[in-house]
Amino acid sequence: MRVAGHYALWQAGVYHRDVSPSNMMFYRIGDILMCVLNDYDLSSADAQGPQGNERTGTIPFMGLDLLSEKGQRGEVQHLYRHDLESFMWVLVWVSLHYKDRQLIPRKLRPFDKWATVYAEACAKEKSFFVTNFLEYELPDIDKRIAH
Repeated sequence: MRVAGHYALWQAGVYHRDVSPSNMMFYRIGDILMCVLNDYDLSSADAQGPQGNERTGTIPFMGLDLLSEKGQRGEVQHLYRHDLESFMWVLVWVSLHYKDRQLIPRKLRPFDKWATVYAEACAKEKSFFVTNFLEYELPDIDKRIAH
């Protein structure tokens, strides 16, 4: 995943702060998959940006610092690394929601719970994944889809 355009905008003072699959469009040029980050209507040109409950972002893809109590109170400044972390969470999410280019049925998708819990609970779920991902095993999706 290449984020050069996003970084160039950040350096120019345009802060997106809501990297998520719903804010991305994809297209192909030959064998290359291209991604465009869109939905800049809630971005800001203010480095401080929104705070606490005003903070922009889609909870399952927000950086762990921003999901903490302090982050939700607006005591954590949104840095470029938080958007980079969001790109990483998008990659994890998408990678585990598709198999052989097909969307896995909703009831079989891991991490959907991240989208239904409040910020601090999502942070705990994501932290568990980060510290245990080497032992993490997906359910046997092939067998479950066949039934």
